[in-house]
Amino acid sequence: ELNNAQLSALKMQLQPHFLFNTLNTVSALISSNTKDAQRVLARLGNLLRTLLDQNKKNFIRLEDEINYIKNYLDIEQIRFMDRLIVEYKIDVEGLNAIVPNLILQPLVENAIKHGFSNRPEGGKIIISSFIKDKRLHMEVGDDGKGCDNCEELTLNSGIGLRNTRERLEKIYKSDFSFILSSELEKGFKVQIIIPLNYVD
Repeated sequence: ELNNAQLSALKMQLQPHFLFNTLNTVSALISSNTKDAQRVLARLGNLLRTLLDQNKKNFIRLEDEINYIKNYLDIEQIRFMDRLIVEYKIDVEGLNAIVPNLILQPLVENAIKHGFSNRPEGGKIIISSFIKDKRLHMEVGDDGKGCDNCEELTLNSGIGLRNTRERLEKIYKSDFSFILSSELEKGFKVQIIIPLNYVD
């Protein structure tokens, strides 16, 4: 029940904020670039359909999580007028692995907000996943400004990262890793390592 409540709260947090930005993007594009406005609306439709389809699921396949993130980042790339580069390094062997629903969403949003959005020259976000020692590794990294005390800063003030760690603790107890790494001017990376389980 607690996991359900946290997942519902995450969706409520995501939807108004993201919808506002997305609809502003459509409004700005609709008279000057109809094609991109249609692309944004199509991606938004895919996101909302996914949220509705997965409304009561605490766990989904990694492939579904990645597809959700792709739709989300496609919209952000259009919103930031191609200043945002996204790279995916996904091991296909892990695509059927089970992961907590929307577990990557706060990490991606954090990368955009803190690693990219204030950089006029743009930047890159890298989404990775691979299997090692029968565990699933998922990473979200950026090439932004980084920091030299990110662990303290982000977990004390960053709602998204703190909530993600708390969700993992409730689901996996101590059987997971949540690793933050960063250097000034060399970006920021979050790594999640969880037990490898597949869809039956």
